Amino acid sequence: MKKIRKSSGYILHTTEKKLLGDITEKRILHLQCHFNFDTVSLARLDAKQIIGVDLSDVAIDKARQLAEQTDLSDRIQFVCCDIYELETHLPVGDGFDLVVTSFSTVKGLPELKT
Repeated sequence: MKKIRKSSGYILHTTEKKLLGDITEKRILHLQCHFNFDTVSLARLDAKQIIGVDLSDVAIDKARQLAEQTDLSDRIQFVCCDIYELETHLPVGDGFDLVVTSFSTVKGLPELKT
């Protein structure tokens, strides 16, 4: 985490950044955020607000620490829950401009409905 904190660059791959497009001022829901590395990258790309979701309370604790260490905790929030129960855990609001997850997690979500 120290390397990420000190880094001024992004860790998202070029392909991912290209697929995302301009996310400036967007509200993003990040499914299965784990330790928050990609979430921090999204914030560094000027997303307005990001809510990271993960099932692991240990991962969420580490994610919160990283958000604080990178001075991005004002734009990143976290929810610890099963993504199939999101509706009962997300704050009521205007929805999201974008929902993201990493390529490796998609295969584990066969019944996820949009």
